[in-house]
Amino acid sequence: MKPMTYEEWIAANPDVEPVICEECGGEGNVECECCGHFGRCSECGGTGEYKSLRTIYREQLKEDRERAERFGLAVE
Repeated sequence: MKPMTYEEWIAANPDVEPVICEECGGEGNVECECCGHFGRCSECGGTGEYKSLRTIYREQLKEDRERAERFGLAVE
């Protein structure tokens, strides 16, 4: 299997805004099928939304740049 290029990855993940969780409808809580109690949604971690892969990538890139700068490495 050939890894995808950055351009292919961007095309596959165009969204930059969080996406509403389909499991809980953006509420962050779901009803237990067995007992009827409400608890934190396991799909989104209780936030009610997913971060897009592009947002996750940008956050990680920012952290990596800050870490590199602390060690005195040149960052483009």
